[in-house]
Amino acid sequence: MIVLHGGFLEDWLLLWGERPAAALGGRRRGLRTTAPRHYVHDAGATALMEALQAAGVAFKPAARHIQELTVWLPTKGEHPVPSSGLIGEEPPESATENTLAPWSITAYPLLPREAMDLLCLCVGKRTLASGVVVGQDLGYWTATLRFAGSLVARQRYLPGLTREEDEYRARWEPIYDGGDGEALIALARRMPPVARALGGPDLTAPPSTSNVSCLKQFVASAVDHLVRSAASGPLKGAPMGRGRQPAFVSVHDAWMYALRSPEGTVHGEPAELARLAAQIAEWRRPLAVSATSPVRLCFRLEEPEQSARPVPRPEGMWYVHYLLQAREDPSLLIPVQQAWNGGRRRIPALGGDTARIGEYLLSALGQAAGICPHIAASLKRARPAGHELDTHGAHEFLTEKAMILEQAGFGVMLPSWICAPVGGSRWKRSSSSTGR
Repeated sequence: MIVLHGGFLEDWLLLWGERPAAALGGRRRGLRTTAPRHYVHDAGATALMEALQAAGVAFKPAARHIQELTVWLPTKGEHPVPSSGLIGEEPPESATENTLAPWSITAYPLLPREAMDLLCLCVGKRTLASGVVVGQDLGYWTATLRFAGSLVARQRYLPGLTREEDEYRARWEPIYDGGDGEALIALARRMPPVARALGGPDLTAPPSTSNVSCLKQFVASAVDHLVRSAASGPLKGAPMGRGRQPAFVSVHDAWMYALRSPEGTVHGEPAELARLAAQIAEWRRPLAVSATSPVRLCFRLEEPEQSARPVPRPEGMWYVHYLLQAREDPSLLIPVQQAWNGGRRRIPALGGDTARIGEYLLSALGQAAGICPHIAASLKRARPAGHELDTHGAHEFLTEKAMILEQAGFGVMLPSWICAPVGGSRWKRSSSSTGR
């Protein structure tokens, strides 16, 4: 029997496995004094190859790609703790506290297409074949692949150009807008620690990559592969220049070609590629401002009879109040006046400087103005905090604009009587304003 595990490291999903010590000839390799010591339950290259073949993967695994890596596992004294009772008994109690210790294992690096194929086979399964068990961490990556697939299906991605060492690479990059950012954080919290516990053989301390950063790297790799695979199609051969490198009329043509090619490398003059990368970054700036902002814009519809009126208004008029909602704590709502009036000071409750938040606020209001004419009209005033609505306008906001604003990624708060019995909380938050 073998339990398959998956860890993500430096843009690679690496497969490794555990087997009972008896299946390995009863060797107690875990007691060797080398650093890191070899994991006593490591399945080894042969067992990994056999497990992949038994699972029926579409690719042909090659043992020559096997690598020696380090995994940091819970350890009692001199004994590592196996992931399951199927692998081995928990080590005896020791006076020494449990620690994370490095153990040497053999791992198989999966190419993006190989990783997608294996994870698709693992979806909803506990076993892939007789004696081939899907570990919790490998099962976790199937959920992340589904999340990446949902981003691609909803076209939540943009083309990009990044510099990697001495070359430029065209990439399709995910965009986390609205509820997608919250879903990413929720998914990161579910990540088993062992899924990011791999490191090189010379690693002397546990990996410091956060679960959010690790998850973003995996999703970015999956999105790039999925979009590139769908967009590739038959590629016409590029004209070859000197040095047998593709030659194009312009650097833009080279970039477009690389977005569809398997390797994604963009060939051209370094200065021209640097200018193109700057142009692409400027084109994507509005989305980058939104993605990195610690807040998002929220609209709260207030009833005419509400006693506590933050803004004086005529009798019988509704009011849509503009608020800033903290992404990490959706219950925290700050009036936009603090961003307008704060200058370059920090907003303590949000932990961000007002200048950066103000830039996001201007961008977000501009986007919302294209959805709702009343928001557009409010921008004609200096430092708008909201806008008034008559009964007809309030009905239009409730039945039309609120849903469109939600779909665009904004938070929306409506009176509780719209969706809840009388006597409940005064405000009913939309699903997008409280997380999904």
